[in-house]
Amino acid sequence: MTIRLVVEIVSFCTGIAGFTIASRLVDRMFDEIRRSNDRRWNYSDLGHWARKDYFVVSEYRRLYPHGKLYVRWRVSLLLGVAAFAIVAVCLMT
Repeated sequence: MTIRLVVEIVSFCTGIAGFTIASRLVDRMFDEIRRSNDRRWNYSDLGHWARKDYFVVSEYRRLYPHGKLYVRWRVSLLLGVAAFAIVAVCLMT
């Protein structure tokens, strides 16, 4: 195994882990919003798409301006994107 192949495999696994953690953090934000805002919250927690995730994150930021889930979500997304950028660079060379 070459060093490049090892870097690709580790980066790919790190990227998958980053995006999975980000998805779970959006679910936790969803639960926090639902717990604090029972009356008008009628979104389903099934499925993720960009517009829904953006809405959940912005609603969480509105309700919890100093919430730590948002920071963890941003870090895990950054980790996933950076890891897949490394995979792309390794595949291009």
